[in-house]
Amino acid sequence: MCRRPSTTPGRRGWRRWCCRARSHPLRAGQLNPLTVDGTNTIIDDWITLAGGRNAAQISGNGKQVTKEQIASWSPDVIVFASSTIAGNDTGQQTLDKLATDPFWANEPALRNHRAYINPSGVFLWDRYGVEGALQIQWAARTLNPDLFTDQNIVQKTKTFYHDFLHYDLTDAEATRIINAQNPA
Repeated sequence: MCRRPSTTPGRRGWRRWCCRARSHPLRAGQLNPLTVDGTNTIIDDWITLAGGRNAAQISGNGKQVTKEQIASWSPDVIVFASSTIAGNDTGQQTLDKLATDPFWANEPALRNHRAYINPSGVFLWDRYGVEGALQIQWAARTLNPDLFTDQNIVQKTKTFYHDFLHYDLTDAEATRIINAQNPA
C-alpha cells in the first residue's frame, strides 16, 4: 500500500512518487572485506526516504557479504562509501577501476552507469552527522533523477554550509564534495 510522504516531491505529486517502481540500491561500505549496510540501519532509512528499497536482504550495518550475495540481490544502483576510494584517486577514478573488475563490470548498476561514490564533506554524509539532511536530498536526486529535475544539489549544499556551518562554499568546492573529490 502506498503511503503519502509528509512532503510532496516535485510537481508530480505523491502518488507517482510512492506508487511507481522503486529503485533497489545497495550501499557498499568496504570492498575488502566486502561489506554492505542492510535493513534496520540509518542507511536503510535514507534509502527509504529517498524513494528506494534497500537491495541488501540482510539486517544491520557493515555486514560482510559475498559477491554472489550481491549478484543475487541484483541492485540497480550501487552507492559506494567514500572510504572505498583508493589512495589519492577521485570518486570517478575509483568507479573506473571497479568497472574493469570482472565481478563489478558485470553488475547492472555499473554497466548502466548507476554506481556512485557517496559525498563526504565535513563528515560522511551517509552516517550520523549534520550533513545527513543533504544525504537524503542527494540520494533522492540520485535514485530518482526523473522526479527531481529541478533540484540543484550544488546550490543546496552551498546554502546548507552557509546556514548551518557558517562557511561559504564556492561552486567548485561544493561540486568537489558531491563528486567525492578531495579538497583542491
